[in-house]
Amino acid sequence: MKNPLLQKYLNESKLLFWALGIGLFAFSWLRVHAVSKLDTGKFRQIIDLLPSDWRNLSPVDLDWLVSYLGRTATGFEDPMMISLLGAWALVRGSDVVSGELSRGTMEMLLAQPVCRRDVYLRHAKYTILGLMLLSLMLWAGMAVGIWTESVKESTYPAIHLPTVDFETQSVDFENTFPVPLQFLEARVEVNRLSKYVNPLMFLPGVLNVFCVSVFFAAVAALCSAFDRYRWRSLGILAAFFFINVGMKVFAASSDTLRWVENLCIFGLYHPAGLIERCQAMPETVFWLFRYREDGTIASLGLLPNCLLPLLLGAVLYWIGLRHFERRDLPAAL
Repeated sequence: MKNPLLQKYLNESKLLFWALGIGLFAFSWLRVHAVSKLDTGKFRQIIDLLPSDWRNLSPVDLDWLVSYLGRTATGFEDPMMISLLGAWALVRGSDVVSGELSRGTMEMLLAQPVCRRDVYLRHAKYTILGLMLLSLMLWAGMAVGIWTESVKESTYPAIHLPTVDFETQSVDFENTFPVPLQFLEARVEVNRLSKYVNPLMFLPGVLNVFCVSVFFAAVAALCSAFDRYRWRSLGILAAFFFINVGMKVFAASSDTLRWVENLCIFGLYHPAGLIERCQAMPETVFWLFRYREDGTIASLGLLPNCLLPLLLGAVLYWIGLRHFERRDLPAAL
């Protein structure tokens, strides 16, 4: 019964998979293309004009955001990308029990030489495998964009002024800072984007995206195992998904509300931040926590942000499996 189950799940999900996969690949490529068309110097001018309150909404440090890697990595935070991966997790995860019951096919499926555990776990395996492939297609779109796009670097003539210490009223002529003369003609240099960005730097973010998506797939399977109607399962899941998104946006609106982020699963969703940390301090990849200069804990490290969603997902899958093995299945209407 292994091959028929595989064929069944492939036939039910192939259209959704290719639609989402092509969408993720094209979206990530187009976003890299958009980043390559905005000059770094001009983008820095835009950042400098932002009010201080708006800077709290950025998931990464704005000085790092000016770089090509930073601007490209923030594509992981885009609601479109999150929604595309979430669509696969919610739609496929909710189909395992309530989807079969709604279609009236569960009775025929279990009449075959297959147990409930096989049905549930094999569906989970193919759902997670689909999330892995979709995450890789997202990364592939970024990588292709980086390898094919070129960027223009504008350099303005500058004068170097000495630094002034107003406390001692002294002038340091050795340490100077440049002041670009933007009214003069700039020198434009064209380079490959791959000169500034290595696609392998995105792998920590891709891993974080995948792990959080697995959690949502587990929540979807849990709701499906407890419910009879798929439309009701999808309604509950959509509400759960957008409540978590709303809590993350609400937490980012003010420093005093940062604690709200710890109450939702998106408190573990920091792909751009993880990429920034891994670039600055590669040795922190395996740290459980990230520390401030004074030694206090600033946030979770790469491993907890990835392992905790997987652990929570495994627990939810186990609860859903136990309930599915024991529950009474209603007759098809």
